[in-house]
Amino acid sequence: MALLMQMARWITIVLAISVPAFWMIGQWAADATQDWRMSRIPALLAASEITYSSEVGGAPGPGANEGGLAAYALPDATVAALERQGLDFLATPDLAWHPTPLGGPSGEALTDPATGHPDIRRFIERYVSVALDPAIERSLNEALATPGTYYAFPRDGISVVIVAPSMARAFFAYNG
Repeated sequence: MALLMQMARWITIVLAISVPAFWMIGQWAADATQDWRMSRIPALLAASEITYSSEVGGAPGPGANEGGLAAYALPDATVAALERQGLDFLATPDLAWHPTPLGGPSGEALTDPATGHPDIRRFIERYVSVALDPAIERSLNEALATPGTYYAFPRDGISVVIVAPSMARAFFAYNG
């Protein structure tokens, strides 16, 4: 009986320590993931939150098939600066920004060759199928077809950052 009481006491102590520890690790992992997701778009855009996300990931490592689209809310001050300054606001040494409508070699990856129209789904679904909200997909394709939106391909070669002031959103799309 004394042995059972001692075992119960040890189990209580272990649980009292491990449950909060696992909760803290989970919170840290969630915060790290959110920080990583927010870091995918330039800090100068001052995005405040992710308003939409549809992402599919494979196993980690080479050959992992993945794709997705995330939308970030832009503050009014960023939207106003983009409307006033355009490409000058986005000038950074690490990204080569292009204005819409899509055209030339820079826009080929975002265009359906059969129709010549913007097609964000074609870019995202290079390797995997991703469920996109039809309204967001349509709005983003329309933004890519009209003046006033900007896009840049980071050096990774598998992603694009799209800034649509008319929607007060920035987007990060990727395939890989």
